[in-house]
Amino acid sequence: MLLLLLLLLLLLLLLLLLLLLLLLLLLLLLLLLLLLLLLLLLLLLLLLLLLLLLLTTTTPNYYSSSSSSSSSSSSSTTTTTTTTTTTTIHSDKKKRIHTMAATTTYSPYRGACMFYKQPLFYKYKAKVLVTS
Repeated sequence: MLLLLLLLLLLLLLLLLLLLLLLLLLLLLLLLLLLLLLLLLLLLLLLLLLLLLLLTTTTPNYYSSSSSSSSSSSSSTTTTTTTTTTTTIHSDKKKRIHTMAATTTYSPYRGACMFYKQPLFYKYKAKVLVTS
């Protein structure tokens, strides 16, 4: 009878040990899943960083000006001339191209000359740098 009780106790102990082992295995699987999730997140972060580096290129600081679009219209007594001047600035710090355009309109008014300036400001990211 005592031997049977001892055998039953040993069987119960083995079952408890098996349950503990299964719990440990489950915990290990959960830890492995968490590690894989963290690795996937790190890979996604690295891909985003690579995409950011590909979209922003380094450009040197230089200034270039160009004058374009000169038009004139005339009537019987007055002449109006419009000139548009654009200036492009490449920024190295912010990696952006700024284009500023000013339109100057000359028209005689009561014997005097009047100038109208309309500043325009464009800002876009620099993708390709062409140097000549």
